[in-house]
Formats: sequence, structure tokens, C-alpha cells
Amino acid sequence: METTRGISRRAGVSSFGFSGTNAHVILEEAPHNSLKSRASRFLLQQVARLRRSHSLLAELSIAVDGGADPPLHILPLSAKSAAALQAMTTRLADHLEQHGNMSIKDVAMTLQTGRSHLSHRACVLASSVSAAVQQLRDNPLGGGETAGLRTKIAYMFTGQGAQHVHMAAELAATQPVFRAALERCETLLGADGHGGMLAALDDDVKIHETGYSQVVIFSVEFALAALWTSWSAEAAL
Repeated sequence: METTRGISRRAGVSSFGFSGTNAHVILEEAPHNSLKSRASRFLLQQVARLRRSHSLLAELSIAVDGGADPPLHILPLSAKSAAALQAMTTRLADHLEQHGNMSIKDVAMTLQTGRSHLSHRACVLASSVSAAVQQLRDNPLGGGETAGLRTKIAYMFTGQGAQHVHMAAELAATQPVFRAALERCETLLGADGHGGMLAALDDDVKIHETGYSQVVIFSVEFALAALWTSWSAEAAL
């Protein structure tokens, strides 16, 4: 039955027995809990917005250049064979060692977007050029051959139960994109009469109340998606 604004939904259920005993029951929906209904409505609205939006960053009006750099940068390596991959790793280590003043961010961006990704792959996680050289010399991650399949990225938002007090505190303190996404959610919640989400993150009681925990979890996941998107890990689904 369609919901009529301000009127509870009701339904009649009839049962006719073979012995001639008939029963008819009228059912009415449970009273709305305003706190929970606001939270649920907010979640549904935000999911609809995400589906309509081509980019989380566009939705949040966050400039990628305004965010802080990630603590570690991914340097992907690839070649057509294991021997070629080893040779490339050595050449890159030599080059970075000779040009130690290069930006690790620029090196990572060039390797991520300016090179073909071939079948034999490895990678390095580094916070600086010197750290990258050390890992290239020692033992890059991976070093195997891929199946040649291109996979799509999808962000999966978990349900209630993953919340805990002070969750994502370090991300909120160090990553402007993440913080801006949380504040955007707080603004939308406030406009819907359900503010206090940010405060609930630090409240060991409220964060476990359904009216808060669901929006807290969604907001953190929403902010994580925005942060990953700002690092070019855009969802395809």
C-alpha cells in the first residue's frame, strides 16, 4: 500500500476455514520513531545523490588539489616479462638515486598514469624518494604475472555494527578531503533536523544508538569514498 502523508498504513487479512470458522484481522503499521525515521530518510537521500552523481568530489564540491598528500605513495612497476621487470626496477632505483630531489608524488603519478600496465607487475609503497630507492633495491611488493583481466572498482557500504567511538579520528584530523566530506554530511543532517553526527563519533553511548550509528557509519564510508576518489581510485559501479 502506498503511504499517505500523516496517515498510518492499514491492511485487512481474512482467513476462511473449512469448518466454517472465519477470521479477519486489521493490521496497522507501528508508530514512527522520529529519530530513526530521520536517519533512514537521510541515508536514502544520500544514496540517491550518489547514484545520480558522476563524481563524489563533484557532489561534495571538494577540490582535489586542496587535499593533503597520502602518507604513502604507490609506485606501480610493470613489464612484459619477469626479467624485464627486474631490469626496470633496477633502472628506476638508479634514476631516483641520481635525482634524489624529485617529488615522490610526481614520480608516483607518472608511473600510475603515464605508463602502460603490462602483465608482469610489482609495486613500491614509499613516503619519500629515498625510501622508494631502498625498497626497490630490497624487495618490491608483488613481482608476479597477472591474468590480464581488468577489474572494476566498487565501493561497498557496510551496515550497522562496525561503529566504534573515535572511529576515523586520525583521518579526520589529517585528511582535509575526508574532513570536508564528514562536515558536508553533518550539514545535511542538521538541515534534516538530525544534527550532532560529528559529536556522536566521540560519544561512546550515542554512537551505538541506531539513530546515530547508521548515519555515523554512512558518513564515514561516504568520506572514505571521497578520499579514495581524490586519490584517483574512482568507483566504476
